[in-house]
Amino acid sequence: MELPIDAANFNDLFLQRLRTPDGVKEAEDVQSRLVRQRVWEDGFARKLLPPKDITRDTQEVQEDLKTDTIYYLAHVETLGHAMSCNIRGNGEAEIWYSRKFPIGLHKIETMHHTTDEYTIRAMSYPYSKEVERKFPALIQLVEDRELLVHLEACVWQVQKWEDSGYTSGFSSSNLVDGTVHEYSVVKAENVRNDDDGDNFRIALINKNDAPYLARQFPGTQGESMEGETVLINEYDFQGINTWVATEVGNDLAGQLTVEGFKKPTLAGYKWVKTNKTSILRPGNVYMLSSQQFLGFFLRFIDTQVVMERYGDKFETWAWEVIGMGFGNLRGVKKLELYTGSATPDYETTGEGIDVTTVRPKSELEILKENAIVDHLDSTGNIDGYLPPLY
Repeated sequence: MELPIDAANFNDLFLQRLRTPDGVKEAEDVQSRLVRQRVWEDGFARKLLPPKDITRDTQEVQEDLKTDTIYYLAHVETLGHAMSCNIRGNGEAEIWYSRKFPIGLHKIETMHHTTDEYTIRAMSYPYSKEVERKFPALIQLVEDRELLVHLEACVWQVQKWEDSGYTSGFSSSNLVDGTVHEYSVVKAENVRNDDDGDNFRIALINKNDAPYLARQFPGTQGESMEGETVLINEYDFQGINTWVATEVGNDLAGQLTVEGFKKPTLAGYKWVKTNKTSILRPGNVYMLSSQQFLGFFLRFIDTQVVMERYGDKFETWAWEVIGMGFGNLRGVKKLELYTGSATPDYETTGEGIDVTTVRPKSELEILKENAIVDHLDSTGNIDGYLPPLY
């Protein structure tokens, strides 16, 4: 039996189809009801160090002897050496030790947000979907910051080992006069010989900077490493689009002029970009070896988004348990696009000079509030907002 047709509904749908341009979704995008404050992107830590899922039964997971916690016992390759011998001689003897280091686990958790059923019903967008979408991104912000802290620890520890304890700051002026030398940290070509004083003004990245940074991996003393991936923020990456034909040739210059650089590799290296300039600060570029030459990003409990109801009240938050550790500190190198010294304990100081502009912001500061609708002055107008003059 043929079902009756709801004419009114049918006609409305028909007219809606006629009004909808090609390529536009017929159903209204609920998210379009929100004015977004930022572009949310996936964490770059997970791209550079894909998480390794572990459980209590994982072979390397050990229980701490003094506390009710566990840790991951990571192993590092053991090296030896060969030698020339008399035809009836033997090589030197050495006991083979398994080299290892522990990686502790810790929790990352968002703020606990509370609301009530009335407020949720009054919202014009789906509250639960917004929470499920945003909370994992907030977790990954902290993951990315943690990776940056590890990268900084790696490069400065190696610099300290190789450069006699770096009793002076790594600045362009100290580099020129030979007080410091480039090992795990290098200055960009545009600031390497800058005699305009040590500061934290950000220069444009040069086409020679990535190869110059990459040659620190094989090094000069037999380090025998290889750089693979460049981590850069969008602020510094846009400097590539300023390269001209006399520097990079007509073909690449034409592409940069028309559509900007969009290929996944440049100068033979993979480039990972991020818009998180509060974490990867402008002026800092890192090159990393592949994961097997670095360490581990461990995931013991994956991100959990929780929504609890207490009567008409709701509480929402997200959390996870991870660990991160590097066994090979020489698998990371850093390029600085400024003349000043960000060397721990030997920072460039002076009037108007602030080293914090090139260091990751705190966890409470990595999200910048861009909206102004909540900032009202005593008269009820938006604070700092000038109304149209005409």
